[in-house]
Order: sequence, then C-alpha cells, then structure tokens
Amino acid sequence: LNIRHTAATPVGLTVTAEAEVIAVNGREISFTVTARDTVGEIGSGTHKRFAVDAGRFQTKADGRGK
Repeated sequence: LNIRHTAATPVGLTVTAEAEVIAVNGREISFTVTARDTVGEIGSGTHKRFAVDAGRFQTKADGRGK
C-alpha cells in the first residue's frame, strides 16, 4: 500500500474513496486509489493484492492461535 495524504478534510464534509484495477498479472492485482472530499482530492496512491483461494485462507485463519 502506497498512499499520499495531501489535504485535511474539515469536520462535516463527506469523504469518498475509489479504487480502480489497473493491472492483473497472474494472482497479483494492482489498483490506483483516490480519496476526495466535497472540495477536492485529499489523497491518492497505489495498492497491490493477491487473489487467494478462499477455502484455504479460511482454514489457515481458523487454525491460528490453536
């Protein structure tokens, strides 16, 4: 996760966030991310995630700490 926070949002304004898939390379998924308030952009950056098998992930998570 690589995000820059570029402006403060005053209390009471609405903040929205948007993520767009920009590349898929095998299991790796790359996104651009942007956050805005009603005045303009307050942050942006990039993010990468990997697709996982949900069943295997849940089994591993369930066994944590046991």
